[in-house]
Amino acid sequence: MRVLLVIPKRNTYFILPAPDIGVAYIARAALNAGAEVEVLDAHKDNIPPQKFKDFLKDKHYDLIAFKCLSIDVYKVLEYCRIIKEYNKDTVTVLGGPHPSALPVHALRSLDVDYVIRGEGELGITLLLKDMMSFNGRIPSNRKEKIPCLAYRDDDTGSVRLNPIVFEEKLDNLDFPAWHLFKIKEYPQLPGPAGRFLPVITSRGCPSICTFCSSDTIHGRQIRTRSPEHVIEEIKWIVKNFNLQQVSIFDNNFTFHKEHVMRFCDLYMKNEFPVKFDVPQGVRLDRIDKDIVKMLDKAGCIFMGIGVESGLQETLKMVKKATTPHMIEEKIRMIKENSSMEVMGLFILGFPHETEEMVLKTIDFALRLPIDYAAFTIFTPFPGTALFDQMIGEGYFALDELNWEELLLDRVTFKHKKIDADRLKRLQKKAYLRFYFRPSKVMFFARIMFQEFSFMTYLRRFISILKT
Repeated sequence: MRVLLVIPKRNTYFILPAPDIGVAYIARAALNAGAEVEVLDAHKDNIPPQKFKDFLKDKHYDLIAFKCLSIDVYKVLEYCRIIKEYNKDTVTVLGGPHPSALPVHALRSLDVDYVIRGEGELGITLLLKDMMSFNGRIPSNRKEKIPCLAYRDDDTGSVRLNPIVFEEKLDNLDFPAWHLFKIKEYPQLPGPAGRFLPVITSRGCPSICTFCSSDTIHGRQIRTRSPEHVIEEIKWIVKNFNLQQVSIFDNNFTFHKEHVMRFCDLYMKNEFPVKFDVPQGVRLDRIDKDIVKMLDKAGCIFMGIGVESGLQETLKMVKKATTPHMIEEKIRMIKENSSMEVMGLFILGFPHETEEMVLKTIDFALRLPIDYAAFTIFTPFPGTALFDQMIGEGYFALDELNWEELLLDRVTFKHKKIDADRLKRLQKKAYLRFYFRPSKVMFFARIMFQEFSFMTYLRRFISILKT
């Protein structure tokens, strides 16, 4: 049984190729199921659909699966069309955020055989084992027993959605199959961080933020790996992949204090030669001085914090469970008790917001003691409560959306209170006001003499400036 896992080619200028931990976990599950597995990062290797036929030449795969974001939809469907033209018996599978949120929509294309929703390890394992047992033709009574699977009924053609099941004991999952990736070919992180790999120490997030769709993949219940199991994985990747940094990619890393403290303690005891960062998954209402000091002591050098807005009205409407006062107080506490650099992540132009409200968020960002800031334009992603609400309120219809436009630097819907061009100018203004001030002179001085850092930030600014 030969399996190909594909990360599709993306046109977006500012999305750098990066090792995908979700695909790496699926690759390991497929290997453990007994399949021969290859990984193709078509984004890194510049293989758009029109070149994919050449890639397939003289190759045979029993199953080809795609990681699919919303921006990938059109290209992934084109890849699938080419696969079916090349060999109609090759099974095509979609996974990832978009098909997990809209499985019926994804299966409207007859070139797509299956969707695996949520976490894919269990679904892909049982799908492959049944394909091997039944020579690729799985009977209906077996399909309905594969958790997380979405498929067309053999008799009626209607889409059937099997229940989503999550692995409760994450230590049961083997380490991601990074050996199937060409890690050295990926761009390095800006600055001194260099080559990195992501690590997940927990899955799930109980927050109900209306702009976030993470629960469509990992659910709302937090499930943690034992810190000992995480440390064993870090030992393995540091030893085998010549890393300069490890990135914690949890949705909610700081939710359980004892988990963070134990992880940090073991990280220090192992005296790893690399630092780590937490670019996401920091809940300010779950972080305290003990956690901050322990992270700093253990070697955490960077933390990304989802601030989102500087207005209590907006934070309440999007169910963020923070306040501007809490945000400012907690970030000041982090800076006063550690040497960690902090990035604030802001969203401009929620549907209810006016220009005045956006300007207040920009002012709030300038007041915070943060080292970096990212200002994105609100994007209604499938799987979020706001996506469903906006369809209900007539902002757009499902079939009217141009999925390739669902980017964080694009205005993707007709805002009722802010003109699209004006919202884009507000985003540019936010970046200019934040970075072009005396306190940020050293930021530019540092990156100017680091070629990759300079080019990375240049690409990012070009993306922002493009409309």
